[in-house]
Amino acid sequence: MPCRSIIRILTDGESIHDTYAQPPPHPREVLADTVLRKDGAITVTEFAKRLHMSGVALSRVVNGRAAVSAELAIRLAAALGEAAA
Repeated sequence: MPCRSIIRILTDGESIHDTYAQPPPHPREVLADTVLRKDGAITVTEFAKRLHMSGVALSRVVNGRAAVSAELAIRLAAALGEAAA
């Protein structure tokens, strides 16, 4: 199957950033707003235990120092009760 490219020509005053939606939020933001709230919902250590991973590894994701792997995405979806996309 041949590879197809899409080229978009920008008009005057239009930015490349205007043509794309905003990037999705980092998982840190999602976790901070839902599971790891400051009101004491759950600690990183407790949530890491639920995910069967180390607290250090989850902390790196929460602090934006590590990306979410496919395996972690599946674990997060299972723990949060949502389908992994």
